[in-house]
Amino acid sequence: MDHTIPVHDRELSAPRPPPLPEIMSREDHQQQQQEEEEEAEAETTSLSTSEEVPTVLKGGKSSIGGASFNFINSIVGAGIIGLPFALREIGFFFGIICLVAVAVVTDFTVRTLVTTGIKHNCTTYEAISEKAFGRRGYYIICTFMTIFAFAAMIAYTIIIADTVTPVFKNAGGENFFLADRTTVILLATTFVVLPLCLLRDMSSLAWSSVLSIIAVVAIVITVLVEAPKEGDARGIFVDSDPLGLPFVSNRVFEGLGAICFAFVCHHSSFLVFGSLYNP
Repeated sequence: MDHTIPVHDRELSAPRPPPLPEIMSREDHQQQQQEEEEEAEAETTSLSTSEEVPTVLKGGKSSIGGASFNFINSIVGAGIIGLPFALREIGFFFGIICLVAVAVVTDFTVRTLVTTGIKHNCTTYEAISEKAFGRRGYYIICTFMTIFAFAAMIAYTIIIADTVTPVFKNAGGENFFLADRTTVILLATTFVVLPLCLLRDMSSLAWSSVLSIIAVVAIVITVLVEAPKEGDARGIFVDSDPLGLPFVSNRVFEGLGAICFAFVCHHSSFLVFGSLYNP
């Protein structure tokens, strides 16, 4: 029996050669290359967007208002006491200009700091310092932050003792137990400062920040109302003409340091940002 395959069947069963590649014009090749680049860019963007906000920064409890009060309170701290000194050293009008300029620079640097932390998945001030300067920079920043916080705590303790003790002396006399400076410091740090420091989430400090800002506004209004009366009683002449105030003095840098210290808030920027409900 002949099993020979006919010629026409052999032609059908034989493998066909691959088709010749299409010859693309230069315009088509450039368009295809551009589409591939756009697809790669879109894929990279989707990956970066999915990792845009670190998971550590999610799940806070603060609203925009609460976080704003916390951040304002971190700026309006002990540094506000030195602002009158700064304006006197710089000159009133140029001091106002420096005050606004430092505020603008602070806003820009805080935004840059948080944006950079998000891009590099750094959720703390120390982490972004380590990212930029290595492990040695991390330890240096932690050391300076500890010194800064400890010194600020001492300053606040001294301010509490200097302001609260005379009030109790006038109210209860010299023999009143709260008229003692040491007692005031111990009670204030134990029953006021320490409980606030033990809070786990910064969003819980919103109510205390609101009270703090209200107190600062009340103090400023009191000084504005009572200072002229006290000046008249002591025979201190106050020039009511603003044009008589100096525009600038020769001690600009001394006052500028006090203004820069008043706006120190970068170390708490990540804490406030991370406390937001939807950062």
